[in-house]
Amino acid sequence: MLLLIRLVLAVGGFLIRLVYRPRASGDPFPVTNNSLEWRLRSRPPDKNSSGWHILSLKLNGPYFVSFHREGGIDRLLKEFGLAHEIQTGHREFDNEIFISGDHPAVHRMLSGNMELSEAVRALFLNEISWIQWNGSVLRIRSPYGAVPQSSWSANLETLVRHLQTLPNSIAGRIGATLADKFVGRVLILEAVAYGILGYGIGGIIDMVFTPDKIHFAPGDLIRTGLAFGGGLFLIFVFISLLLLAGSSRAPRLFADVLLSMLLSCLVACYQIAADLNTYFDKGPSRIVEAKVATKHMRTSRSRRGGTRHTYYLVIAPQTVDFSGRTHQLPKEILVSSSEFNAASPGSKIELTVWPGELGFPWISDRQVHYFTPF
Repeated sequence: MLLLIRLVLAVGGFLIRLVYRPRASGDPFPVTNNSLEWRLRSRPPDKNSSGWHILSLKLNGPYFVSFHREGGIDRLLKEFGLAHEIQTGHREFDNEIFISGDHPAVHRMLSGNMELSEAVRALFLNEISWIQWNGSVLRIRSPYGAVPQSSWSANLETLVRHLQTLPNSIAGRIGATLADKFVGRVLILEAVAYGILGYGIGGIIDMVFTPDKIHFAPGDLIRTGLAFGGGLFLIFVFISLLLLAGSSRAPRLFADVLLSMLLSCLVACYQIAADLNTYFDKGPSRIVEAKVATKHMRTSRSRRGGTRHTYYLVIAPQTVDFSGRTHQLPKEILVSSSEFNAASPGSKIELTVWPGELGFPWISDRQVHYFTPF
């Protein structure tokens, strides 16, 4: 059942990333002179951020387009053929601004479009950081010191007017999605990363609230999990290079996809190793008798003011042999309140010990049978 919950979270993470698009958020901000409903969201500077403003507008369309200042990584990827940028024919614009957008209709709209190039370049001269259109919301980010001004109005209207010229019918949306071969690839890659993240989060919830499995050497299992996660991440990097090479969005896509996958691997690596070790363990199991040295209770407080008690039995030092290797029993195990009350120093405890599919022995707390004095 608990494994099923993890898989549901994994599928949920996959689907959320597949269909989710940020929405226009913030307070109404009439930066243009027409009826466009712009919104502004701001974050003041603090110790973690220098602050920013994000101007957003609901703008539906089946396209992905972004503009940002061209940097060293963009030039490096173009040099190695991993990214192909749209060229507008406006020399200053092409040298300063990197365009991300792979759909042929986007290429046609931008190619030779001096009016749009001048409008976008003028916005960047106002110190904005980037412009992004994800097919649902047009967002423009600027540093906290560069507050959107009414002087941006004409350039913003020009930008929106040209984006609105792209086909936006139902048939046009289906055709646009099929024509942009990188959209599906990116969504699948990021959805896989979010799925792994959901699985890892589900495993953490499982471990905190229902810790029914205890490994003899969790440190060794963590190192094995990191090795699994590192291998999975390298495979993901290789697949990403194969699928995304040649996209004009390659710099940003590589960064977004690989960072999300790195986070997912770090969160999920221990859970993947632990599940492989326990769920695929074919045994045979062994009953081990151990001696209770002492016991203790831990109390934690919740944010709502309540308390939660967890109960532990401290086990006298003892070793177990599996496959010719000697393993030290865990120093303490988590038990129920009734088992905690029944045990006392010197009591005998019978534990069901499994060898582990990966060679890491583990105990199921729910297999504690009874307590009797020695």
